[in-house]
Amino acid sequence: MKLITERSQIRDLVAAWGKAYGRNPNVNKFAKSLSMLDPETATAADVAAIIGSDAWSRPEKCHECGLPANILILVGEELDYESSTARLCLPCLEKALALMVINTAL
Repeated sequence: MKLITERSQIRDLVAAWGKAYGRNPNVNKFAKSLSMLDPETATAADVAAIIGSDAWSRPEKCHECGLPANILILVGEELDYESSTARLCLPCLEKALALMVINTAL
């Protein structure tokens, strides 16, 4: 399990950017600017201003309800292209826990 927040997304951004675009000169030009960000104080708006899009810093969507959330839990296999992984928001986690409690009490 892994906690996903705006801060964790920003912390992971530079490494992920390099893996995704390391050899593409058209987008690799952003790597230097991204590496200059302080990962402890940079905001999603700072990232979007550098790359021209909020695609790497906007709130992720919960895989259960489909709504964007600022805090999610990643469950399942380590995230990869073909992994069995899900992002869940707090309300959906609470519903899952309630379902477990109700069904184990019977």
